[in-house]
Amino acid sequence: MQHPSKILQSFRERAKWPVMSQILKKSGFSPARGWDNNIERFQEQEDTDREAAANASEQLVCDYKNYIRFGQKSIRLYQLEPQLVADIQQALDSLQIPESGYSTSYPLPLSEEDLEECSEAPVYVDRVLSSKGTDYIFSSCRKFQERRVFDQEILNDNALQGEKGSE
Repeated sequence: MQHPSKILQSFRERAKWPVMSQILKKSGFSPARGWDNNIERFQEQEDTDREAAANASEQLVCDYKNYIRFGQKSIRLYQLEPQLVADIQQALDSLQIPESGYSTSYPLPLSEEDLEECSEAPVYVDRVLSSKGTDYIFSSCRKFQERRVFDQEILNDNALQGEKGSE
C-alpha cells in the first residue's frame, strides 16, 4: 500500500491546490483547507484506521495515475497513418516492462537521489488498457537549469557578505 499522505505529497509537486481539491471531491473525500491540512488528515488516518487508509490509498493511486496520464502537462500529438499506428502498437505490445527505478516507483516520482541514478532516456513503465485503446506510459528525467537575478537591496547582510567573498 502506498501511503495516502505520500501520494498527496506527489500530487502537491504536480498540481495546484484547487485542482487537487476537485479531484478529492470527485473521489468522495471531503477536502480540508489546503495541502498541509489534507496531508495531516491522511497521516492521522494511516495511524488510526488501516482499512480506510488502504481504501484511500487505492483511490488516490488511481486518481494520481489518471492525473499524470491526462492532467495538466506537456504532451505531443502526432498525426500518423493507420498502418504505422498498427505497427507501432504491435511493437509496443511485444515489449516487457523493464526493471528500473522508474518502474519500481511508478506512479510516484523518484526521490532526488534515486533520480540521479536513472537514465534521462524514456523508460517504459506501464501499459493501460481502456475502452478507447491502449496507453503506453514512459517515464524520463527532465533537468532544468534556472538562473535568477536577485536584487541586492533585498538580500540580508549575510547573503551580501557571501557574495562579496566570492568576487
